[in-house]
Amino acid sequence: MSSLEQFVGSVPPERVEGTAEAAGARSRLTESWLGDSANVLPMLGKALLGIAGAYLLRALTEFKVFPLDVGVAMGMLYALGWSVLAARTAPEERATAAAHATTSVLILMPLVWEATVRFHAISCWTASAILFLYSAFGLLLSWRKFLSLLASITVTAGVLTSLALLIATYNLAPFTLGLLATAAAVELAACLGHPLGLRWFVACAADMAVLLLTYVLSRPEGLPEGYAAIPGGIALAAQMSLLVIYLSSTTVRTLFQGFRVTAFETMQWMIAFLISLGGALSLAHGKVAAVSAISVFSLICGAACYVISFAFLERAGKHDRNFYTYATFGLLLVFAASQLLVSGIALALVLSILALVCLRTGRESGRMTLKWHGTLYLLADSVVSGLAAWAAARLLRTGVSWIPLTPAASTAAAAAILGYGLAWQSPRVGSWPWPRKFVVLLLAANCAWIVTGASVGALAALCSGPGTPAQLVAFFPTFRTAALTAWCLLMAWSGTKWRRFEAVWLVYPFMALAAYKLAMEDLLHGQTLPLFASLFLFGGALILLPRILQTSRRDKGRAEPNGSASV
Repeated sequence: MSSLEQFVGSVPPERVEGTAEAAGARSRLTESWLGDSANVLPMLGKALLGIAGAYLLRALTEFKVFPLDVGVAMGMLYALGWSVLAARTAPEERATAAAHATTSVLILMPLVWEATVRFHAISCWTASAILFLYSAFGLLLSWRKFLSLLASITVTAGVLTSLALLIATYNLAPFTLGLLATAAAVELAACLGHPLGLRWFVACAADMAVLLLTYVLSRPEGLPEGYAAIPGGIALAAQMSLLVIYLSSTTVRTLFQGFRVTAFETMQWMIAFLISLGGALSLAHGKVAAVSAISVFSLICGAACYVISFAFLERAGKHDRNFYTYATFGLLLVFAASQLLVSGIALALVLSILALVCLRTGRESGRMTLKWHGTLYLLADSVVSGLAAWAAARLLRTGVSWIPLTPAASTAAAAAILGYGLAWQSPRVGSWPWPRKFVVLLLAANCAWIVTGASVGALAALCSGPGTPAQLVAFFPTFRTAALTAWCLLMAWSGTKWRRFEAVWLVYPFMALAAYKLAMEDLLHGQTLPLFASLFLFGGALILLPRILQTSRRDKGRAEPNGSASV
């Protein structure tokens, strides 16, 4: 096509016929086509001759010239010879190398398939080992000349054939372990300086194989009909191998070789942890010893991520993607391990201690990451202990019944107040970045939500009782509206007086909450006089709030250089 475009562009149409220039252009075009065909056609012919040789070996085997085992072995050696031929090709002849490698694949993959599925000449374990060795052989051959194309062709063919045989033979264990071995070989090549673009492809195949193996084994009704038996230790070995392979490769590449963690490595970490630990838990069937072992392993991995991020990466001044990735995985793993190991008040106590230690250490050392982690532990503590839902029920649910706090919720409430207390008592600093302000705002919002819910619920409960008059019961929604608006006015006054920006910022969100409560409870279920009182209180708060906050706006120029309290 390139030659044709040059021919058309170099000679005007009106001069093409009957001119010497046109004849010369046609001659050059013909020579170009002949030169291209001289390169392509022999290469195609060699590939067809290679495949013909494979059919010759098959015919000799069918005619009993060679025993079946010998014929299969000769065919495999013949395919490996074409891989060697591809590796011996000059690096600039990429098309020739690709043709030879493809010929090798077209010989070996159908041979392994027929020998396993049709002739049953080799077992599934042998087939899996052959496919792994073929992929590893392709990686080894491509090592010296950096022939990534050869490695990509052989590894892709080996992985796809393993997946096809895994589905066709209903024998999951051998091909799952073979795919994991191939994934380990590819990751080893990446660690040794030969990164391949197909890492994600091999990882996806290994993930799917382990996930399918776990699903089949964890079925309550047992293995589906026709599936080969799977030894109990194989599933656990596959799950742990998947995790160890990608943990090791990512740690070596990022910690020892100094590479930045990639999006693929981050996602594969998460997927490997979910498949491995989640699968191990599903196969444990609630056994205490197994769950404890998995939890301790997660806790050790989380602690290791924290040590790597703060002891090594931070000491080296590398607050980059690697630091934040390791620190985030430390947070997630420690939280998951805590939920698996303990529950109830013990879980609330563990999360409270983690939150307060992170906040305190972050305040003393100035590490913003620890402040964020402490805040997230505190918010998780409020959610898993039921404290956040308890406060929401007091603020938004109709009725006046008082349900006391559970010990776990009480522990979380104390931690929430202490966590915000650390922010209140910290020394003043200069201008703040947004992440620090957002941390303080989250701590204040968590504390305000709990305290407001407790006060509203307590007020409603004090006015209730067995002999409460019906006229007083009608004012219960008004009492809740009064408590909400009173807290909004208190936050506005305290934020203005002590220059607490977080208290000022929370005023209008809580007023919006009061408006929602007014519309959904007072207007729908309230009587005339209580509704008048609720509207009067809410409207009066809307009038008073701007006047209270005027002091904050007048003093904004003076307060901005001083800043507010630091977490």
